[in-house]
Amino acid sequence: MKTNARNNETRMALVRAFFSLLAEKPIDKVTVTDITLRCGVNRNTFYYHYRDVYGLYEGIVGLFARQLESVFSSERFDAKDAIGSIAKLAHAKRTVVYHIYDTPHRPLLEDSLYAVALRCAHARIRELIGEDELYEEHEFMARCGASLFLGFAIRWLDGRMEEDVRELVRRFEELFGQVMGNIVAESAAPDADDAGHDRDTGLHAIEPDDARPVVLSPCGRSKVSRMATAG
Repeated sequence: MKTNARNNETRMALVRAFFSLLAEKPIDKVTVTDITLRCGVNRNTFYYHYRDVYGLYEGIVGLFARQLESVFSSERFDAKDAIGSIAKLAHAKRTVVYHIYDTPHRPLLEDSLYAVALRCAHARIRELIGEDELYEEHEFMARCGASLFLGFAIRWLDGRMEEDVRELVRRFEELFGQVMGNIVAESAAPDADDAGHDRDTGLHAIEPDDARPVVLSPCGRSKVSRMATAG
């Protein structure tokens, strides 16, 4: 237990040193030596925890994604307040944010944001429809919502944080909410007969343990399992 606590303290010290350096220069100018000197540890200690500077960057992005998902998954979550607080922090750490964002490894951050948004969209849809199984229109809506969220985030960052983030959130909620309302209103799963076919459509439903990718069709509701929507 003491070893784990000490390792966690060391990792957090490395993270703090990394962030303090990012306030001074871009990530591609930060070296392992810079970090260890700022942190007061030797290079072997750094390499025990991370393979290189970008390994530390990946760890930070993962930590950020987990914290963001925790905020978005809260029962008391309010999009305007939560994203407004995140935007305020980003403004305060503007130099650090862009020294992370303006990097060839930016897709890692974008993928993490998309994955968080998609998991939150799945959870929100399950809550609204009152069941674990998602039909193809739900999965399509979740992916559209996650892509829409990522698009708004990239637009805000590419615009150097000039746009009013609360207005962007309002527009996102309006767009996503209208379509979600239509989907949920029509989302009552049809009764299936013994042959496993939807009575309303005649289309075969995907069983919960079926891991095949979903093929969207203009009508019908092929089921999407929790396993298939985990990514």
